[in-house]
Amino acid sequence: MEDFRSFTLTLTPGRLIDFYRQLRQRARDPAQALQQLTALQALIGIGDDNRDQPACRQARQDLEEQLEQVREELLIWHAQRLIAALQNQDSAAIVRCFHALSRSGFSACVNRSWQHLAPAARDCCILWVDNWCRAAQQRATAAGRYPDAPDFRAADVDLETYLALTDLSSILSNGAAD
Repeated sequence: MEDFRSFTLTLTPGRLIDFYRQLRQRARDPAQALQQLTALQALIGIGDDNRDQPACRQARQDLEEQLEQVREELLIWHAQRLIAALQNQDSAAIVRCFHALSRSGFSACVNRSWQHLAPAARDCCILWVDNWCRAAQQRATAAGRYPDAPDFRAADVDLETYLALTDLSSILSNGAAD
């Protein structure tokens, strides 16, 4: 028989800070740490009967600070991978970064990565991305039945790669390349 009686979980801001540290140390990467801290935030939100209590407000504030730190670490982590992907013209790695982040996160990551590339690498990257996108669009348009309906599948152009690289191209042309 299932028992649906409630139970009390007593936490202090200090114990939670220790727990945050443990979560972050055990996480294999910043993405996993962010997932774990977000789950903890949801758990604290469910059982938050004492929202106005100073200790509870402090715990929520501490958790929000931890989440912001992890988000920044995650952006740095992806930016490091994106630098290598841009230098190596690795579209698969760019797609992984594109999928892992929100649109604004991807834009911030591109802008951060761009600052670490040498001017010659930047020029090469812009040329590669523009050429790739133009060629993919031309192939998809040629494969489509109608002039205004490109067919990426028939052209054997991976749509996810096309979306990631066209977004990258847009970000570069709207400021990161400056």
